[in-house]
Amino acid sequence: MKHLRSLVLALTIASAPAAFGGAVVYSANGPNPASIQTVVDQFRSDLGTNNGVGGTFGSGRREINWDGVGAAFRNPHPSNFFNFNSPRGVEFTTPGTGFAVSGDVGSPQELFADLVSFDPSLDFQPFSGQRVFGILNSDQMSVRFYVPGTSTVATTNAFGVVFSDADAVPSVLTFFNESNTQIGQASIAAGANHSLSFLGVRFDAGERVARVDIQAGSGAFNSGACIDCVVMDDFIFGEPQASAVPEPSSVVLSLAGLGLLAVARRGRK
Repeated sequence: MKHLRSLVLALTIASAPAAFGGAVVYSANGPNPASIQTVVDQFRSDLGTNNGVGGTFGSGRREINWDGVGAAFRNPHPSNFFNFNSPRGVEFTTPGTGFAVSGDVGSPQELFADLVSFDPSLDFQPFSGQRVFGILNSDQMSVRFYVPGTSTVATTNAFGVVFSDADAVPSVLTFFNESNTQIGQASIAAGANHSLSFLGVRFDAGERVARVDIQAGSGAFNSGACIDCVVMDDFIFGEPQASAVPEPSSVVLSLAGLGLLAVARRGRK
């Protein structure tokens, strides 16, 4: 499909095009899961085999669809659940108060009926299964990558997310490398009410992503006063690989070691 290979206007690449020129954007929106399924499946196929839970692999992808989250982890949803409880190599942060996963259809928590003041059945719909994921008291979050099941910092080559009811303002993904330099940003145009949207970016020229910032609509979905109340469903991302840049603590220890070595050498003169 030609449009999958095109660099959409919403994507901006950091200053060195030779180094950061390999971004492919996948985007679609429509009234139901079938309307975005082809693009989601293309993204999956281009990333490779679904590696499931645990382990570490040299290629492939990971996925999160929220439906396997147990009741004890639904609300609040632990920010590191998909690194340690169900290891897939991601942890979340937000300037809000945390995260939540909706309940099954027919439950009091169906599509966040327990957290919103409007009728969620008129707005949110899941892409896969019955549950969706939301940011509490914020419309922003960050995703960081780890070797699954460990505290070892990792990077990925791709990340995509399904947005539910992004119908007023663009939702945005912003990508950062290991040096915290922005290497890309993509947005998806607002769709119709009750729609589903998919936005994914795959970097294929050697770029590595250490963090993805997500802007999900405008305003917290559970506030009752948001301009565009948006929740999310499937997260799909390239297999996290151990970072080539040492963690700050390792750098400090290395510098300290070099300093002690220099002192020792001076002492022998």
